[in-house]
Amino acid sequence: MAYVAYNTFDRKGELWKSFEVGWSQQAKGDKAHLDSKGRPDWGPTHVHSFDAQSGRMSRLYLAEQLSNGMKAEYNGPPDAYDKYLTVQAIRRLGT
Repeated sequence: MAYVAYNTFDRKGELWKSFEVGWSQQAKGDKAHLDSKGRPDWGPTHVHSFDAQSGRMSRLYLAEQLSNGMKAEYNGPPDAYDKYLTVQAIRRLGT
């Protein structure tokens, strides 16, 4: 149940951006994010975003760790929404 692509539309109902996601097991060489059974987790490996109105293509980088020390987590904490996705959290975290 993972999405592979989606489109967003502007207020006029015209195509604005499209996103495409690639998925695979999170393993490379001897490094892997393992699930509870010891198998590599599945997750996104790339995200491409195309702005149909400007003609620009972007590739989102999926970083293991940010410069402020925050690390990517699988099966993160139950309070992840409050910690990262509320207006207050976004203001606190900054850009």
